Amino acid sequence: MLESESVAQRVRSAGYAMTRPRQAVVDAVRNQPSQFTANDVYAAIQEATPDVGRATVFRTIELLERVGVVCRVHSREGCATYTCCTQLQHHHHLVCSSCGEVIEIPGCGLSDLIQSAWAQHGFEVEGHVVEIYGRCRTCQSA
Repeated sequence: MLESESVAQRVRSAGYAMTRPRQAVVDAVRNQPSQFTANDVYAAIQEATPDVGRATVFRTIELLERVGVVCRVHSREGCATYTCCTQLQHHHHLVCSSCGEVIEIPGCGLSDLIQSAWAQHGFEVEGHVVEIYGRCRTCQSA
């Protein structure tokens, strides 16, 4: 769960102010399901804070991703979806293709393998993303 003060501290540590519109986005993100889009957040904000614009929502979600509060999840449909991060360190995701639940897998056992393979090709590593798609226990039982 996103704690407002923790999020505000991370935003300020990155050199940004925690403005009222940004706080409105954080509050709306906190109430989203496991996987959400920027449009979902915008729709939720319009009910409570109609003066916060769509561009502000999109830019704030990008900022929250940069400071590690939310993670982008690459959906099979191709649209950008997000989930709240509980892991502060590098991690990967299990994504249920039925209900959309996102489960964080802590740590990364792939880093050494990836670094070695990329080093052979003179590639400068900036990062990697692994998402494993399937069905969660609940959806398997249904």
